Amino acid sequence: MVSTLTAIGVTFVSAILGGLAATLLKKASGKQKLLHIAMNWTFVGGVLLYGIAMAMYIAVLSYAPVSVLYPVVAMSYIWSLLFAAWLLNERITRYKWIAVALIILGVVLITFV
Repeated sequence: MVSTLTAIGVTFVSAILGGLAATLLKKASGKQKLLHIAMNWTFVGGVLLYGIAMAMYIAVLSYAPVSVLYPVVAMSYIWSLLFAAWLLNERITRYKWIAVALIILGVVLITFV
């Protein structure tokens, strides 16, 4: 049997993978035609990571309330922001950092309180 805390941890890892997947798909999109995008390693990697993230999330849904797990999925917004800054050289403004803090606060309040 999987504990609720373990389910939250697996969901957190799936959020990381989801954030990286979104960034890889953005990187793959560029200005290319659809056929070139589909054959791009970053596109394939993004799709695979989304699939893995979804499978991980589905696997733990029966071990914790969705009202606890789904807010943890919101952490993927933070991870996509960080991965975009790292891989796409996107700028993280002060307001985005404030939004990150608010997301973290909301996830903690919903998940642990």
